[in-house]
Amino acid sequence: MEQLGELQERVTRIAQGAALMTETEMSYETIKACANYIPNRELSSQLYRAMLDIPLPAFSEAEKGYAARFTKTLPARPQELDHLAATVGDRAVAKRLRAHAVDAIYDFVVPYDEDAPIRTSFGSTDVGDVSWLCPTAQFVSSTWAPGTPGHTWQVVAQGKGPVAHKMMLWGAKVIALTALRVISDASILRKARAEFHETMTGRTYRQLPDDVKPRAVADLL
Repeated sequence: MEQLGELQERVTRIAQGAALMTETEMSYETIKACANYIPNRELSSQLYRAMLDIPLPAFSEAEKGYAARFTKTLPARPQELDHLAATVGDRAVAKRLRAHAVDAIYDFVVPYDEDAPIRTSFGSTDVGDVSWLCPTAQFVSSTWAPGTPGHTWQVVAQGKGPVAHKMMLWGAKVIALTALRVISDASILRKARAEFHETMTGRTYRQLPDDVKPRAVADLL
């Protein structure tokens, strides 16, 4: 967010300069904004524990075949596990990850290394704004075939399938177990809060100006 503010001011000055050069007028307005996600290691560790403790659903051959049909519609075999394996320091773990590269659906939990650098996932979510105000953690589950691009017909089609349903319920159980442990063990919450305050020291959440009312982009067209 700190970098975004600087870039916004720079781009605005560029536009203003272009208007001066062309003897035209320039104006802009803020429509909406999303803050970047601030992860909390303590809560992430608790999520990982729950992911290991909640049994993963079993997928039938028919369900695997259903996922494989969508993989065949993609232009190339997904490489995300190769990229992930390259970031894992443990060679044995990296080898196991690469062995899953040909799976029709990922039915395993990726090892969580608390000391590894945070891997950035690009996307927009208001969870990022929440994470600036309280300790927050996220995880993902396999609700579609490996390599499925976001915002595509493949996502929509698989969203009504049995794999997505099973993994959605599994994810809900992971969240519920994590929440139960945080509620039951005050030390977890203390650690998460202490980490949050340390991480946020010197950082300020930039809220939208009071006169800005978020709205759909379609309303501007």
